[in-house]
Amino acid sequence: MHRVEIAEAALLASVAFVVPMRVDGPDRHWNLKSTLGFLTRNCPDADILVVEQDVTSQIQDVLAMYPQVRHLLQLNAGSFKKAEAVNAGACDTDRRYICIYDTDVLIAPQAIAAALHAMERRGWRIALPFNHIFLDVRGSLRTRLGEQGVIAGYDQICRLELAGSIPESTPRFLGGGICIIQREIFLAEGGLNKKMVSYGWEDTELIKRFDILGYPVLRIPGFNLIHLDHARGVDSKPNQHFATNEQEFRKVSAMSREELQKYVVTDLSLTCLGDSAALARVRTEARCWIPVGLMRLVSFVTLVRIHVRAHGWQRVIGRALPSVLQPRNP
Repeated sequence: MHRVEIAEAALLASVAFVVPMRVDGPDRHWNLKSTLGFLTRNCPDADILVVEQDVTSQIQDVLAMYPQVRHLLQLNAGSFKKAEAVNAGACDTDRRYICIYDTDVLIAPQAIAAALHAMERRGWRIALPFNHIFLDVRGSLRTRLGEQGVIAGYDQICRLELAGSIPESTPRFLGGGICIIQREIFLAEGGLNKKMVSYGWEDTELIKRFDILGYPVLRIPGFNLIHLDHARGVDSKPNQHFATNEQEFRKVSAMSREELQKYVVTDLSLTCLGDSAALARVRTEARCWIPVGLMRLVSFVTLVRIHVRAHGWQRVIGRALPSVLQPRNP
């Protein structure tokens, strides 16, 4: 094995992929099989954990295909609670990093390894290992990528106009779907927000909360995320919980760092971390030699570069300075 591949494999072995899911139709079942096949082939030494919420397991046939994949079943007949599933998975592993990995996504392992390398060497604690380009694939393209697990040619798209020319696909520009976080810090700072239920805002809230707490997000600009299309059940689209989740996001966003640290302890704490002394220890050890302000600047500049590359200068500036670029009425 090549030296770079050895180093990459060692990094991937430090990760627990936590896959929260509920079968809400045949598409989800098929996508899970494809995702687990992809992860087990490309990250064989990682801890792969599916946390399923239902009254009985609906995925035993898929799990039988991948005996190395671990499974937790949370009994839940109500609305899907992604936070409870992810937090339980994070508590159940001993790997240094957790990767929150949606049931329906594929990404180049090199993107994850690049994020982990920066987290190990440069002090980043949270990363989105892609450039916000979300390539929805459907039809025969979905079938081919999902069954073969070979995504070369579809995994390093940096411009939306180029992605728009790929048959049987639709590019979108958004976050979510995957996130890598140092496990102890994730647990210490409240994990996924357990006040959020069903669909909407939980990924955005996590990034915002961690930024306020002093953990800016690292982005890896050279890779996009592939999303395997699926029919959307009640927990996969805006519903009665969406506005409540947004309210929680707005409340968290308005807090200062000190207010949010208290809120984590009083409202979001996870019992598997331990006592307040453990929380204080993790927060102390999490301090990085790189100033938070500099990390925020790097994060911002990277995001601007991603926007410019994806949309083009004119569109980015047009959004920022509409009064300058848009024609005025005579």
